Amino acid sequence: SSGTSGINVGSSAVIILGSGKNSSVRDVVSNTSAGDYSASLGGNNNNVDGSSPYSSIVGGNKNNIQDGATGSGILGGFSHLVSDSDYSSIVGGESNYIATTSNHSIIGGGLDHTINRTSQFSVIGGGKNNLIDQSSSNNFIGAGSTNTINGTTTASTIVGGSNNFIFDASNYSNIVGGTKNTIGK
Repeated sequence: SSGTSGINVGSSAVIILGSGKNSSVRDVVSNTSAGDYSASLGGNNNNVDGSSPYSSIVGGNKNNIQDGATGSGILGGFSHLVSDSDYSSIVGGESNYIATTSNHSIIGGGLDHTINRTSQFSVIGGGKNNLIDQSSSNNFIGAGSTNTINGTTTASTIVGGSNNFIFDASNYSNIVGGTKNTIGK
Protein backbone atom coordinates (compact mmCIF):
# COMPACT_ATOMS: atom_id res chain seq x y z
CA SER A 1 0.00 0.00 0.00
CA SER A 2 1.24 3.50 -0.67
CA GLY A 3 0.86 6.59 1.42
CA THR A 4 2.60 9.24 3.44
CA SER A 5 4.49 8.72 6.69
CA GLY A 6 4.04 11.12 9.55
CA ILE A 7 1.62 12.74 11.94
CA ASN A 8 -1.81 14.16 11.05
CA VAL A 9 -1.93 12.78 7.53
CA GLY A 10 -5.26 11.02 7.98
CA SER A 11 -5.89 7.51 6.74
CA SER A 12 -3.10 7.61 4.14
CA ALA A 13 -0.30 7.14 6.74
CA VAL A 14 1.72 3.95 6.36
CA ILE A 15 4.18 4.49 9.21
CA ILE A 16 2.80 6.03 12.40
CA LEU A 17 4.17 6.78 15.85
CA GLY A 18 4.47 3.81 18.19
CA SER A 19 3.84 4.12 21.91
CA GLY A 20 7.55 4.46 22.80
CA LYS A 21 9.39 7.78 22.62
CA ASN A 22 10.24 8.48 18.95
CA SER A 23 9.19 4.95 17.92
CA SER A 24 7.54 3.94 14.64
CA VAL A 25 5.12 1.23 13.63
CA ARG A 26 3.57 0.03 10.35
CA ASP A 27 -0.10 0.97 10.48
CA VAL A 28 -3.06 -1.44 10.17
CA VAL A 29 -1.13 -4.72 10.57
CA SER A 30 -1.27 -5.42 14.34
CA ASN A 31 2.37 -4.46 14.95
CA THR A 32 3.45 -2.69 18.15
CA SER A 33 6.54 -0.67 18.98
CA ALA A 34 6.61 0.40 22.63
CA GLY A 35 10.36 0.67 23.24
CA ASP A 36 11.86 4.14 23.00
CA TYR A 37 13.44 4.77 19.57
CA SER A 38 12.20 1.36 18.39
CA ALA A 39 10.41 0.29 15.22
CA SER A 40 8.12 -2.44 13.93
CA LEU A 41 8.05 -1.66 10.23
CA GLY A 42 6.66 -4.53 8.27
CA GLY A 43 4.93 -7.83 8.33
CA ASN A 44 2.14 -8.57 10.77
CA ASN A 45 1.73 -9.25 14.51
CA ASN A 46 5.27 -8.12 15.34
CA ASN A 47 6.08 -6.61 18.74
CA VAL A 48 8.92 -4.60 20.25
CA ASP A 49 8.01 -4.25 23.93
CA GLY A 50 8.46 -1.15 26.08
CA SER A 51 11.61 -2.39 27.82
CA SER A 52 13.53 -2.87 24.52
CA PRO A 53 14.77 0.53 23.33
CA TYR A 54 16.58 1.05 20.00
CA SER A 55 15.31 -2.32 18.70
CA SER A 56 13.60 -3.01 15.36
CA ILE A 57 11.56 -5.63 13.54
CA VAL A 58 11.62 -5.03 9.79
CA GLY A 59 9.26 -7.74 8.53
CA GLY A 60 7.83 -11.18 8.99
CA ASN A 61 5.04 -12.45 11.23
CA LYS A 62 4.68 -13.07 14.98
CA ASN A 63 8.19 -11.88 15.83
CA ASN A 64 9.01 -10.46 19.28
CA ILE A 65 11.78 -8.45 20.90
CA GLN A 66 11.18 -8.24 24.63
CA ASP A 67 12.40 -8.06 28.23
CA GLY A 68 15.03 -5.37 27.80
CA ALA A 69 16.71 -6.42 24.55
CA THR A 70 18.40 -3.08 23.80
CA GLY A 71 19.49 -2.42 20.22
CA SER A 72 18.40 -5.82 18.90
CA GLY A 73 16.76 -6.66 15.59
CA ILE A 74 14.73 -9.16 13.60
CA LEU A 75 14.90 -8.78 9.84
CA GLY A 76 12.08 -11.13 8.86
CA GLY A 77 10.76 -14.63 9.12
CA PHE A 78 8.16 -16.20 11.38
CA SER A 79 7.78 -16.63 15.13
CA HIS A 80 11.21 -15.43 16.31
CA LEU A 81 12.07 -14.22 19.81
CA VAL A 82 14.95 -12.11 21.11
CA SER A 83 14.59 -11.87 24.90
CA ASP A 84 16.77 -9.68 27.14
CA SER A 85 19.79 -9.98 24.82
CA ASP A 86 21.35 -6.67 23.90
CA TYR A 87 22.59 -5.99 20.35
CA SER A 88 21.51 -9.42 19.07
CA SER A 89 19.82 -10.24 15.75
CA ILE A 90 17.80 -12.85 13.91
CA VAL A 91 17.99 -12.39 10.14
CA GLY A 92 15.29 -14.77 8.88
CA GLY A 93 13.89 -18.27 9.04
CA GLU A 94 11.31 -19.67 11.44
CA SER A 95 11.02 -20.22 15.20
CA ASN A 96 14.50 -19.04 16.19
CA TYR A 97 15.29 -17.88 19.74
CA ILE A 98 18.04 -15.83 21.37
CA ALA A 99 17.62 -16.14 25.14
CA THR A 100 18.39 -13.95 28.15
CA THR A 101 21.79 -12.18 28.25
CA SER A 102 23.13 -13.78 25.07
CA ASN A 103 24.34 -10.34 24.07
CA HIS A 104 25.91 -9.65 20.65
CA SER A 105 24.67 -12.97 19.20
CA ILE A 106 23.25 -13.73 15.75
CA ILE A 107 21.04 -16.37 14.13
CA GLY A 108 21.29 -16.05 10.36
CA GLY A 109 18.28 -18.10 9.35
CA GLY A 110 16.95 -21.62 9.29
CA LEU A 111 14.46 -23.37 11.56
CA ASP A 112 14.19 -23.96 15.33
CA HIS A 113 17.60 -22.68 16.44
CA THR A 114 18.39 -21.58 19.99
CA ILE A 115 21.21 -19.55 21.47
CA ASN A 116 20.48 -20.17 25.14
CA ARG A 117 20.99 -18.00 28.24
CA THR A 118 24.30 -16.20 28.79
CA SER A 119 25.88 -17.36 25.52
CA GLN A 120 27.33 -14.04 24.42
CA PHE A 121 29.05 -13.43 21.07
CA SER A 122 27.69 -16.64 19.52
CA VAL A 123 26.48 -17.37 15.98
CA ILE A 124 24.24 -19.95 14.31
CA GLY A 125 24.37 -19.40 10.54
CA GLY A 126 21.57 -21.62 9.29
CA GLY A 127 20.24 -25.14 9.08
CA LYS A 128 17.72 -26.73 11.42
CA ASN A 129 17.41 -27.39 15.14
CA ASN A 130 20.91 -26.28 16.18
CA LEU A 131 21.67 -25.30 19.79
CA ILE A 132 24.33 -23.27 21.54
CA ASP A 133 23.48 -24.08 25.14
CA GLN A 134 23.58 -21.85 28.21
CA SER A 135 26.79 -20.21 29.41
CA SER A 136 28.62 -21.03 26.16
CA SER A 137 30.25 -17.88 24.82
CA ASN A 138 32.06 -17.10 21.55
CA ASN A 139 30.79 -20.22 19.75
CA PHE A 140 29.80 -20.87 16.14
CA ILE A 141 27.53 -23.38 14.38
CA GLY A 142 27.60 -22.80 10.63
CA ALA A 143 24.73 -24.97 9.41
CA GLY A 144 23.49 -28.54 9.39
CA SER A 145 20.92 -30.04 11.72
CA THR A 146 20.62 -31.00 15.37
CA ASN A 147 24.14 -29.88 16.25
CA THR A 148 24.87 -28.85 19.86
CA ILE A 149 27.56 -26.93 21.66
CA ASN A 150 26.80 -27.69 25.31
CA GLY A 151 26.98 -25.46 28.39
CA THR A 152 30.10 -23.69 29.65
CA THR A 153 32.00 -24.23 26.40
CA THR A 154 34.02 -21.34 24.99
CA ALA A 155 35.28 -20.58 21.48
CA SER A 156 34.23 -23.83 19.81
CA THR A 157 32.92 -24.51 16.31
CA ILE A 158 30.68 -26.94 14.45
CA VAL A 159 30.89 -26.05 10.76
CA GLY A 160 28.10 -28.35 9.56
CA GLY A 161 26.80 -31.89 9.46
CA SER A 162 24.19 -33.45 11.70
CA ASN A 163 23.82 -34.70 15.25
CA ASN A 164 27.28 -33.47 16.26
CA PHE A 165 27.90 -32.65 19.93
CA ILE A 166 30.55 -30.69 21.81
CA PHE A 167 30.16 -31.46 25.55
CA ASP A 168 30.45 -29.12 28.56
CA ALA A 169 33.74 -27.26 29.02
CA SER A 170 35.27 -28.56 25.77
CA ASN A 171 36.83 -25.20 25.02
CA TYR A 172 38.50 -24.36 21.68
CA SER A 173 37.11 -27.49 19.98
CA ASN A 174 36.14 -27.97 16.34
CA ILE A 175 33.95 -30.35 14.35
CA VAL A 176 34.17 -29.67 10.62
CA GLY A 177 31.27 -31.87 9.48
CA GLY A 178 29.92 -35.38 9.31
CA THR A 179 27.41 -36.99 11.64
CA LYS A 180 27.35 -38.07 15.28
CA ASN A 181 30.80 -36.73 16.07
CA THR A 182 31.44 -35.86 19.72
CA ILE A 183 34.11 -33.99 21.64
CA GLY A 184 34.42 -34.32 25.43
CA LYS A 185 33.00 -36.76 27.99
